[in-house]
Amino acid sequence: DNRATSLTIPNGLRRGDINGGNILINAKNFQLLDGAYLETSPYALGNGGNISIETTNTVRISAPTNGEETVLIAGAYGFGHSGNISIQTGKLIHQDGSQMITDYLGDDIPLGRGKLGDIDIVARESVEVSGVSTKVFLLGFPKATGITSFSAGQQDSGNISIQTPKFVVGNGSSISAGTDGSGLGCSIAISGLNGRPADSVELLGNSNFGQFLGT
Repeated sequence: DNRATSLTIPNGLRRGDINGGNILINAKNFQLLDGAYLETSPYALGNGGNISIETTNTVRISAPTNGEETVLIAGAYGFGHSGNISIQTGKLIHQDGSQMITDYLGDDIPLGRGKLGDIDIVARESVEVSGVSTKVFLLGFPKATGITSFSAGQQDSGNISIQTPKFVVGNGSSISAGTDGSGLGCSIAISGLNGRPADSVELLGNSNFGQFLGT
């Protein structure tokens, strides 16, 4: 087995020039912690790259308590489209106000048409999305841990697909696909492995799950 035993990114990493490059991670364990950014977002005319993470055991994305955000993002801020996020793992733990996003934050203009990248997660054991940030606030509320595809322009959001036997969203966290512009919100699909029914799907506490639309 040539995979790394564990790969941890403890601080910021940003990618993006004209086109965002692809990021491929293959390890036994992967952790994105303590305010780290893993990003493939161009700030000009290009498209965002894809992020692909494959681990034998666990993917953990967690934010610290010092006011920093931990973010895994395939985005676009100019005229291009965002890339896809793909995770294949045994267990995904996503918590403490950290973010997993495909987004477009450019202007609502004709050159910005299209569809954002999709988020596809396959976890053989479980997916747990939980909690809010203790230091980062949005509109006066603690920022929720999120799996999000969001467009502020004419692009449709991407689809979110999660395949796992056990799926939990709890303690204020959020899963959403939508738009604040003229694009359309796309689908969120939760199932067991290979399209079979999941053993359990739990939505606990003051959590949010769904599609939102803008103008």
